[in-house]
Formats: sequence, C-alpha cells, structure tokens
Amino acid sequence: MKKYLLVFKLAVQSILQYRFNVLLYMLFGILPLVAILYLWIEIFRNKESINGFTLEMMITYVILAKVLEMALIPQIQWTIHDDVRTGEISKYIYKPVDYLLYWFSHNLGYKVTYLVASLI
Repeated sequence: MKKYLLVFKLAVQSILQYRFNVLLYMLFGILPLVAILYLWIEIFRNKESINGFTLEMMITYVILAKVLEMALIPQIQWTIHDDVRTGEISKYIYKPVDYLLYWFSHNLGYKVTYLVASLI
C-alpha cells in the first residue's frame, strides 16, 4: 500500500510544479459555475419558487453537482487507452504494482489536489 501512497504523493507534487495549470483549471472550472449561477438567479428574479424549488435549493444543487463532477468523473480511461495504443502498458505489467491501483492512486492525487485548489 505504501507504493500507491507514494504514487499519490508524486501526482500531487507533479501538479504543484505546474501552478499555472492549477490556476487555469480553477479559472475554467469556476467560470461555467458562475455562468450557471447567474442564469438561475436571472430565472428566479421575479419568482420565489418554481415547481417547489427555491433559488437557494438550485444554487446548492449546482455547486454540489460541480464538486461531485470534479471529484468523481475519472480521466483514467484516456490514460489506459493511450497506454494500450502506444505500448506503454508493458512497462507497468512487468513492475510489482497493480496497474489499476497505480492509476487510481495517481488519479486520486490529481483529483484531491484540483478539488482542494478549486475550493480555495
């Protein structure tokens, strides 16, 4: 399990090396959220509720959906696809690590770092 914790730490360090990428990720993650929030504010401008939903409920839903999207939607399928296509998967098969756990740990490092950066 220590080797996967190391992979997690290396992914976090890798992301923090490229702080500008983190800044862009935060910016482009927040802009659509702000646009959707303004849309709902405008929709609810003259109404207290729509079909039993209030503006506060919609704002909570939108923010929660964005946080869950950032945390749960994996990008690992593209990495595995590229590894298989280019033959890079062979270097992981010969190592004493579980390929899926390796990439899960790596992806978790990215997700946690980006999630924390976006919440700041």
